[in-house]
Amino acid sequence: MQPIIITQSRKRWLIYLLGAGGFAATGILLLLNGESGIIPWITIVFFGGCALMFLWQFLDNRPRITISELGIEDRFLKIGVIQWADIAAVKLWRQQGNAFLGLELYDEQKYVGRLSPLMQRMVVLNEKLGFPGLSLSLAGTDAIPEQVEALLVQELQVRFPDRAV
Repeated sequence: MQPIIITQSRKRWLIYLLGAGGFAATGILLLLNGESGIIPWITIVFFGGCALMFLWQFLDNRPRITISELGIEDRFLKIGVIQWADIAAVKLWRQQGNAFLGLELYDEQKYVGRLSPLMQRMVVLNEKLGFPGLSLSLAGTDAIPEQVEALLVQELQVRFPDRAV
């Protein structure tokens, strides 16, 4: 299998960068025009900080999700590769316009135990809301969620034809 790499949407981060930069520039213009008070400084500090973060995200071309022979690795989860043999099913779901690929795992604790404490609480919350506990977020990528889901389901069927996926 040729590795499939899903990266962040550079267009999205560029738009955010331009917006935050525009607000920071507005704060600078307010100061240059003699505006006194805290508002220009708050605008410059807050939106300037946002602009720096957005610039970092725009320049970051590391893979976000990698699908390979070994399995699936989501850089945001920081749990390493989720092996194909551990994946029972994949299901696309959406929440507030964002696409997620829910992973039904045979032994969820094998991977959930590697998550940060905050992310572990999010897994519990997801399950209480009726969503898969461990999910890959496709928000902020240029990936077409339905195509990624179909690819993962197909890969599971090829690897494990005797399983009902």
